[in-house]
Amino acid sequence: MKKQIKTLLFIAIIIIVFIGGYFLKDFLDKQNRIKDVNDYKKGFYDGLVCQYSCPMSLQDISNKTQMLPDVDCVKSCSAAFKQKYSSFSAKKEELQRDKLLDDIDNLVKDCKKTTINATSITFNNTQYFDCATKSLSGLKTNYSYLE
Repeated sequence: MKKQIKTLLFIAIIIIVFIGGYFLKDFLDKQNRIKDVNDYKKGFYDGLVCQYSCPMSLQDISNKTQMLPDVDCVKSCSAAFKQKYSSFSAKKEELQRDKLLDDIDNLVKDCKKTTINATSITFNNTQYFDCATKSLSGLKTNYSYLE
C-alpha cells in the first residue's frame, strides 16, 4: 500500500512539474515576444530620431531650394533600421500594446502645426526638424524601453 502511494505521489509530482514547466515556458515565450516587439519599436524610434537629427543642407526639391536633412544621412539611418529588422514581423496589436506610435505621430504633427506660418503659408523646415528631434527625445521618460 505504501509503495502505491509513493508511486502515485511520484506520478503526481511529475505531472505537476510538466504542467508547471509548460506554463513557465509559455510565460517566458510571451515575455520574450514583448521584449522583441519593444526592441523593434526602439529601433524604429532610434531610426526616426537619427533621421530628424541629420544635418541640414540646402536642397532643390520641386524647383524650390530649401533646408532639409542630408539625404545620405537619412538613407543611412533608414538602412540601419531595415538591415537590423528586415526579417522581423509583428502584428498590429503587438505594436499598439502601448501608445508609442500614436505619441510619435502626434508629436510630429504638432511640430508641423507650430512651424507653419499661416499668413504666408510657409513652412520652416529647420524649426520643424529641431522641434521633432526635441519632442521625440522627450518620449524616453514615458517608455523605459527607449533608454
